[in-house]
Amino acid sequence: MSSAADSRPASHVAAEPPLWLPYYRAPLVAAIRRFFRKYADFSGRAGRAEYWWWTLVSIVVHLALTILAGVISGDWDRRDYRDAGVLSTFGIVSLPTPPDAAHESAGAFVAYGIDLLASGFALATFIPGLAVTWRRLHDVDKAGGWFFIVLVPIIGAITMLVWTVSSPKPEGARFDRLPALAYEPPPSA
Repeated sequence: MSSAADSRPASHVAAEPPLWLPYYRAPLVAAIRRFFRKYADFSGRAGRAEYWWWTLVSIVVHLALTILAGVISGDWDRRDYRDAGVLSTFGIVSLPTPPDAAHESAGAFVAYGIDLLASGFALATFIPGLAVTWRRLHDVDKAGGWFFIVLVPIIGAITMLVWTVSSPKPEGARFDRLPALAYEPPPSA
C-alpha cells in the first residue's frame, strides 16, 4: 500500500537545506534540532521560523518551570534580594537562594531544585540563543553585533523586534560560508 505522499513526484518533497543555509518555514522539530546542532555557530543565517520556534520553546519551558515551582511550593514570591543574577537570552535570571531548612516545607526544597533546573536551562541555552539571534540578524543583512542594540532601553528592544520579524534580504547571503547562488528563499506569505 502506498500513501498519497509516496505517489507524489520527488520534486514535491521539500528537503531540509544544509546547515549553512537558513531553513525558511522550518517546522518546530527541525528548527529546534538546527538550534542545537548549530550550538555556538555565529556564521550563516537563520530564517524567521528557526528563530521564532526557538523563542517560543524557550519561553514555554521557562514559564512551565516557574509555574511548576510556584504550584509545588505554594509561594509565588520565592526570589530573594540576595539571589545572584545570570544573563540569559531574555534578560537576567536570578539563581535561587536555598530555603532555610528550619523554616521551610519540603515543597520549598523541590521548588528550589526546579529553580536550579530553570537557571541551568538558561545558562545552557544562552550561547545558542545568542547565536541564533546573531544568524537571524545576518538574514536581514545586519552584522551580528547589532544584537547589542537591545541594551538601549525601549528603542533597542523595538528595533530588535522589527529586525527579527522582517523578511529575509538577499544581501544577507554575504554572511553564508558558501555562496548560495542557486538557493532562493520561498516568497513570504
